Amino acid sequence: MIKNLSHDDYYFEALLKYDIPSEQSIYYFYSTNHINKLTLLVNVSSTINKMNGYNIISNASIPVSPSEIFDMNIYVTNSNEIQNFAVNYRNYKPTAFAPGIPTGLLPNYDHKDISLITIKSDFGHGKEKPHTNINYFKEISSKNIKINDKSVDYLSQDIKFDNYDQGGLEQMINLVLAEAELVSKHVGIEYWLLTNYISIDKNQIIQLWEDSGVKTPLCILSNNIRNAIFNEFETDISHISNAQIREITITQLQQIKEYEFTNSDSSPIVPLSDNIDAKFPFPMICFPGFQCKKILLNL
Repeated sequence: MIKNLSHDDYYFEALLKYDIPSEQSIYYFYSTNHINKLTLLVNVSSTINKMNGYNIISNASIPVSPSEIFDMNIYVTNSNEIQNFAVNYRNYKPTAFAPGIPTGLLPNYDHKDISLITIKSDFGHGKEKPHTNINYFKEISSKNIKINDKSVDYLSQDIKFDNYDQGGLEQMINLVLAEAELVSKHVGIEYWLLTNYISIDKNQIIQLWEDSGVKTPLCILSNNIRNAIFNEFETDISHISNAQIREITITQLQQIKEYEFTNSDSSPIVPLSDNIDAKFPFPMICFPGFQCKKILLNL
């Protein structure tokens, strides 16, 4: 069952106490074309109960192509520890993106049978580190039947997944993106950059990344470019030029090369400056015709 996703499927809402001057205040953000999707702000009293002990609660759906979408939910405590974070990538037309798909199918199935790939990762539920489940499905009688079940563990990686201030949310998403890039090569750059409201020549970035020979995945480079843009241009990023993007990309690739020379693992995430629009690990967009608000609630 091939989906035809569009901006209409984009949805985002969040409750945020992080870095707000008054302890009695909460920001509520949302952007949607379907107001009935909003669940976090039913009434003020329920919001107070929801935010007891939390700095951030957020839900989002981010389409990155007509057949790829990310769903996620986030809970960050008052001490900025990530209590729970779940990411689910769905690809409804996987064979259109890559000539080869990772192996692991059940017997009697091959690549042409795959109608849907899901890649899920979550932190929480008592696990010290996140794990990722990669599933392939075959459409049978209008239902997607699972034809493999693969789990990837990250227990050996020394990454602070539970720490919001150290990029834990971004690291989690990049675990999923790195797996998704095996199927959809450019999904990382689509997620971190092209779904944003700035116009970027993705081919320029991809070519620079390929020519550099770095081992770091494209998704991490794209994440670092996005963070560097926010750090340098703060909230006024809508007029950034492709020449400036090229300069930022070259700088980030040079830093990645220097890191890879002395370390065996992938380059770390560039930390973000104190920018409220970049507190969330996904683009906050108000598409034309959408209902979008940023409300300061005095509790």
